Amino acid sequence: MEGIITPLNSAQDGAACAGIMIASEPWITFRTTYDEALSVINDPDNETFIFKLSDGTVAGFVTITLKGSLPGYIKRIAVSGKHRSVGMGKELMMFAEQRILPRTKNVFLCVSDFNPGAIDYYLNLGYEKIGEIKDYLVNGKREFIMRKTAGPLKEIL
Repeated sequence: MEGIITPLNSAQDGAACAGIMIASEPWITFRTTYDEALSVINDPDNETFIFKLSDGTVAGFVTITLKGSLPGYIKRIAVSGKHRSVGMGKELMMFAEQRILPRTKNVFLCVSDFNPGAIDYYLNLGYEKIGEIKDYLVNGKREFIMRKTAGPLKEIL
């Protein structure tokens, strides 16, 4: 599909991203509300980029943060149901990595244990599981912390 990845710059596009998010796993399982989704997408500490088709449709998005104690964190990524499996997710991931890696040498994300397709997807993109958090978002479930690295933050001689 033809489209461009561009920074989020309108309330209408932010609303489209929130709609995509709440219609996707793991946010369905988490019972994420539209307002909760919108607050992450519009948080000024985050950067949201959208995949916009030539007809103006927002087909997916990625939200990252370069601030705080874990810079280089992919907070959210989602592609609308009818636009999946055509490479948009991979394009958004590559875009996020290109945005993050010049600023910090690590890209992090979390993925839920009940989303094995996403786990395999990230492993195939070169991410590795580096830890897990039990009962973090949902009781009885785990979030896997995954990392892709271009090297350590510092070289010690």
